[in-house]
Amino acid sequence: MANGKIKMSLGQNRIILHKQQSNDGNWHRVELSVERSTFHLLVDGNRVTDGDLPNNEGSSLNLHNTVYLGGDPRSKTTKGHNIPTNSVIGCIRDFRMNNVVIGEPEESHKILPCMDGLTEMGTYLGGGHIILDNYFSFGSPFALAFELRPQYLTGLLFHVQSHKASFNVFLMENKVGVEVNDGEEAVSVSVTPPENLCDGKFHMVTVSKQRDVIELAVDSMSEQRYIPFTSTSTTLETLYIGGTTKETRVSVSSPFVGCLRNVKLDGRPVALETGSRVVGPVSINTCPAE
Repeated sequence: MANGKIKMSLGQNRIILHKQQSNDGNWHRVELSVERSTFHLLVDGNRVTDGDLPNNEGSSLNLHNTVYLGGDPRSKTTKGHNIPTNSVIGCIRDFRMNNVVIGEPEESHKILPCMDGLTEMGTYLGGGHIILDNYFSFGSPFALAFELRPQYLTGLLFHVQSHKASFNVFLMENKVGVEVNDGEEAVSVSVTPPENLCDGKFHMVTVSKQRDVIELAVDSMSEQRYIPFTSTSTTLETLYIGGTTKETRVSVSSPFVGCLRNVKLDGRPVALETGSRVVGPVSINTCPAE
């Protein structure tokens, strides 16, 4: 896709294109094929001018077996070809090779589900994260509440880091955990609910800190821990939601994948759609309905 138009390339200076834009919100059927001396592109049954392959090169193309839909995450260059390096943003369905329907991919890398079915309010994180600058102080009393519906049982939910201290809320193998670290000592508290958190339902989580006690509640279960150290700093730090690009002092390195909704800090809704930065695949106002 370039400027909304679908193109097909078989090497540098061998590009054919559909002249009408396809980024119109509708589904379009795209067919690509290669013969010995030509290659073809059809969009919604309309065939564009064929491309030429000298010396019957189409019968001896040295192509790898692996097919990447949306781009190759390992490749940052196009080796001189005039091809966008960023993945297409949109939906692909009914993918076939040689008229054979291809099922689930062997591997996926930071993708969002297609939102063409039933949806509901919430924020879907597909491997990306949200950044709120100058937003959170874990040196002061606070109450952080949210609902989650994870797709995987391990992932980083919230992360705050100052010069020395850090604060993390995370999932680890169906356990919800919280860790507070002052740079010298760490205190953690966790709750493992009896039911699987990946049961398709939303689960309520509350993390609160009052004086020298931190409490974690997951649905009807709760645990608390004494914090032997106190912080008098009230500096507002950056809040990372769903993951982080930082590599230090995080309890879980993998990002959270799933839906969050009703995120509140001290009883006030956290406005994710304003004043935030989004990194990677995130849908702030829409979640796929289960």
